Amino acid sequence: MKVYISGKIGEGGISETTRQKFARAEEMLKAKGHEVFNPCDERWQSLLKREYENDSYVKSPWLTSKFPDFYSYCLLRDLMVLSTKDAVYMLADWKRSPDATAEYHFALATGKKLLFRAKNHAFDYLKDEFFAKLDGGQLSEDQMKAPWNEVLNQYIHDRLDEVWLPVERKETDV
Repeated sequence: MKVYISGKIGEGGISETTRQKFARAEEMLKAKGHEVFNPCDERWQSLLKREYENDSYVKSPWLTSKFPDFYSYCLLRDLMVLSTKDAVYMLADWKRSPDATAEYHFALATGKKLLFRAKNHAFDYLKDEFFAKLDGGQLSEDQMKAPWNEVLNQYIHDRLDEVWLPVERKETDV
């Protein structure tokens, strides 16, 4: 599976701590056999800077002027890359990043598989997914007859390992 890593990077540049956080996630995903895109990769960042500084991205009539800032340009290019991936791996800090939040919503809108570093984010996602299926009448007759909280708990239990991929699983996580 082709996976895009999403998380808080920061507008002022990429710190070594951020690079390491993304690198650990990349290593774990590759170890599971996935093809991984890491937006903190130095080659990718260099390409973005060159394109932005040289205006080499201005190739269509509707895009007639430079982006207002480098951050906006990076978000657009990252969404373009994300559109070519099968899944998005959301790091634990993604909710504190406007960029990663946009990537999350883009992934939802385009039907990408979502994977989460944080167990509570995986739970929230599965709960939302369950209620959307409940509202849309997509649950089986047996599921509709049972108390919804029991069905919800079973739904989360059955799907948690599909969407929760911690970099390192601790005994307290299991």
